[in-house]
Amino acid sequence: MKNVILKYPLGLLKSKDLTITEKYLLGLDYMCLDKLGYNCYSNLYISKLLNLNVNTVSKLRRALVKKGVLLKSGKQYRLTSKMLEFEEGQSLEAFLFPHVYANRNLVPGAKLLWAFYNVRTRGEYEYFACREYTATQLGIGVKSVTNWTTQLLNLEFLYIKKKSLSTFKTINVISANFL
Repeated sequence: MKNVILKYPLGLLKSKDLTITEKYLLGLDYMCLDKLGYNCYSNLYISKLLNLNVNTVSKLRRALVKKGVLLKSGKQYRLTSKMLEFEEGQSLEAFLFPHVYANRNLVPGAKLLWAFYNVRTRGEYEYFACREYTATQLGIGVKSVTNWTTQLLNLEFLYIKKKSLSTFKTINVISANFL
């Protein structure tokens, strides 16, 4: 199994038109854009790489083709101009490293949340935005941010540092060396 670093433009993570799992899968296609320009990995290979069910990968790809985000020609999947619209006005890209997406105990949403925290902190600084802001930035619910942050904390991908006696908390991301 090849270890690749998945890439996500922040505009994609903010999109409300796509589900979290669709966004998670598109990271592989977006990474292939710079290399080959297309993705010809089988559903079985992708399911093993991203820890998803084979049928889920197949359904997600069909849904993305139907939404006009992917274009299928034979066994190749290419990103359409609709996907490239997510890049406009966004200079930052979130990266998802193999040690995160290979973890079977994390759900896809928690993995993308980790990537978002990592790009915001660059692995060095503290993240102090409230849950509501984070939820808006990712196009998800506040409760999802809470659940996924708790999951990341329990698996030691994050730690929280409380500042003095106030309720002000900062999130610190435990990451690989940031690119």
